[in-house]
Amino acid sequence: MEAITYRLLQPDEAGEYRTLRLRCLKENPMAFATSFEEEQANEKLRFHEAIASGDPDDFVMGAFQGPSCVGICGHLREKKGKARHTGRLLQVYVHSEQQGRGVGSKLILATVDHVFNKLGVEMVTLGVVARNEGALSTYTRLGFEQYGLLKKYLYYEGNYYDEVLMAKYK
Repeated sequence: MEAITYRLLQPDEAGEYRTLRLRCLKENPMAFATSFEEEQANEKLRFHEAIASGDPDDFVMGAFQGPSCVGICGHLREKKGKARHTGRLLQVYVHSEQQGRGVGSKLILATVDHVFNKLGVEMVTLGVVARNEGALSTYTRLGFEQYGLLKKYLYYEGNYYDEVLMAKYK
């Protein structure tokens, strides 16, 4: 089995991002605010322009096994001047065949390392569905701290889901 490498998606890899993003929404519908149907209908997804332009602040870090992207972790940097020292992780997903092998942890760490050491970001935030115990455990182990809870943040198939807000500081 080929080793996993971690790097920013390049402008010609927006299609890889789209494929993996749609897969994660299909496999984990209650874990994200948007649905597979909503995203599939969009020609360009949230990070498409950032990937295509090589935006240094808004990007997707990928986990690659050979040429195949098996994990994604998006980052958005705050645009307002007084908050430019902050960023947000979004759309974190690892292909189901790679889960449980540390790929997600290494992908998150690669992203955080990049924003802290290359971009000068000092605080990274994220939100995770409270019922996603595996993700909560991973983020906590990686040094993220809970700072809030959004009750009933998501509504899916007749159920409400709370979102845990977490942050990691440089």
